[in-house]
Amino acid sequence: MICLYTIPVAAALLWIWRAATGDQGARQYAMSTALLAIVAAVVAITHVYETVFLLRDWESDRLRSARAEQARLQTELESLGREVDPHFLFNNLNTLMHLVEERNDAATRFIRSLSATYRYVLESRGRILVPLADELDALERHRTLADIRYARCVQLDVNVDAETARVLFLPPVSLPELFQNALKHNTTAADLPLHIRIRVEDMTLVFENDLRPGSNPRRSTGVGLVNLRERFRIATGRPANWGTNANCFVVRLPLVRQDQPPCP
Repeated sequence: MICLYTIPVAAALLWIWRAATGDQGARQYAMSTALLAIVAAVVAITHVYETVFLLRDWESDRLRSARAEQARLQTELESLGREVDPHFLFNNLNTLMHLVEERNDAATRFIRSLSATYRYVLESRGRILVPLADELDALERHRTLADIRYARCVQLDVNVDAETARVLFLPPVSLPELFQNALKHNTTAADLPLHIRIRVEDMTLVFENDLRPGSNPRRSTGVGLVNLRERFRIATGRPANWGTNANCFVVRLPLVRQDQPPCP
């Protein structure tokens, strides 16, 4: 198509040039050589133009696909984040009612911790990742609630320095969920507190608690841990994993540095 248009137009222009200037060309095949050169130049220019156009169109399609995938992952992450155990709220409200009825001095501290806990949940909505420091603060508030509710039957040992907690990120409300999961599936007593240990190994947060199921252990559906695994898979590109080790239940959560993208 290009040749059918270029050759007659170029030939006509060359004929007009020769007629106007009287230049017949220095060689016998000057006209055909000029036509061939013009056609080659037009084909090359057209090829470059088409290549640029195709690359730009491909880039636009790629960006549209990336935005669609990001929107899908965000929707999926928000959906998973809404699957929070409602028993936590009910149990703590029952505890609060008991404290108020008994005129216990701990009621005010309990209310403050419970309020701060849900404020953090609301502020974290829509965020894919939060600093580990924020999660450790939220965990401390849950420990305060547990201390009042279970009469200091939980011992929390956090071995994470402040700088590490500031630059490493993970999905929100992860540590509080693991804390409540440990309380739900293990027995606690004043003379035998439940030990929970937290540390960072490379780019992984290790959450470890004693494995002490009661005489009538609660049946676990595993939904909470599966939810957590999927949240980490979406937010960090690596799933959380868990298992038992020497009478301990160990959960490993992948972390992301501040200068790394949330998703690969």
